[in-house]
Amino acid sequence: MKRIFCVLVVQFLIFGQIFSQQKTVEIKGKILNNSGVTQVKLENLMARTTLDSVKVSENEFVFKDTISETNFYAVTFTDELFTILILEPGDKITLTVDFDDVKSPKISGSQQSQMIYSTSQEMSQFDKKVDEYTEKVNEERKIYIRNFLKNNPSSLTCFFYIDKLDIDEDLEIYKMISNNLSKKYPEHPLVKELVEKVKDATKIDIGMVAPDIELPTPDGTKIKLSSLRGKVVLIDFWASWCSPCRKESPVMVKIYEKFKSKGFEIYGVSLDSEKENWVRAIAKDGLKWIHVSDLQYWNCAAAVQYGVKGIPFTVLIDKEGKVIAKSLRGEKLEKKIQEILK
Repeated sequence: MKRIFCVLVVQFLIFGQIFSQQKTVEIKGKILNNSGVTQVKLENLMARTTLDSVKVSENEFVFKDTISETNFYAVTFTDELFTILILEPGDKITLTVDFDDVKSPKISGSQQSQMIYSTSQEMSQFDKKVDEYTEKVNEERKIYIRNFLKNNPSSLTCFFYIDKLDIDEDLEIYKMISNNLSKKYPEHPLVKELVEKVKDATKIDIGMVAPDIELPTPDGTKIKLSSLRGKVVLIDFWASWCSPCRKESPVMVKIYEKFKSKGFEIYGVSLDSEKENWVRAIAKDGLKWIHVSDLQYWNCAAAVQYGVKGIPFTVLIDKEGKVIAKSLRGEKLEKKIQEILK
């Protein structure tokens, strides 16, 4: 009898200790620039489980849940949008997340969680310096390669280095090497490939009027590129299956939102072959501009017409329909549009 009593006492003490460690955490959250999120989840990252799921009301939400240990959690808005927190039993946290800048949430009530993002912001400054230094070194390398090619335009050695230059950025050098090598080695297969590559690149040249495109939207309505005259237009060749294209989507959305009211439009030409995939990608990435496609994959009439050999590929045209720039993305694209629309 004493043995049974002892066992019961031990179990009571163990369960009492576990129970005493469990405390409620409260997270009061607010979303800025919400893009349609109506449900938010609280996930235990280490256990890979969902602790709670609540509705968003007037862009606000509240979690009240019991936890027994300090651990890593995530407030998850979508597959791509989430905020990581280090929660301790008893924490009372306020969280404000701006969907236009999810990497900089405002957090109070959790010093460890704050440190995640304050340190991340500091680290991003180092990353910026690395990027700037890398860009500088890459530009120095390009200058060296350009000089080498100009000094040896008839040497097959050019093939070891010419592809390190972007053909749209250094088209004149490509033309020079192509002309010189085709005279000296007209039957060489690599020379023939280079000649064809230059021909494709010169289908769309800076200063020329962009060839008109007329393709259907997802609902079947055909829209002509020329119908957008009077606006600065970015022709964006992309596809739902193109990973680099999809990674660029948030940047494109930001640029479009910034300039759409100032006379800027995007004319997206998809190289998809399945309509369902195309339409799903447009919706998922929030691409609210003009979209057209003949769903012919690489045989897309516009892609052939424009000499597209890889995507993403962009062509920027002015209000008169003349080509201003090609293959611009990210910060360079934004700066160029800003410059034109001044």
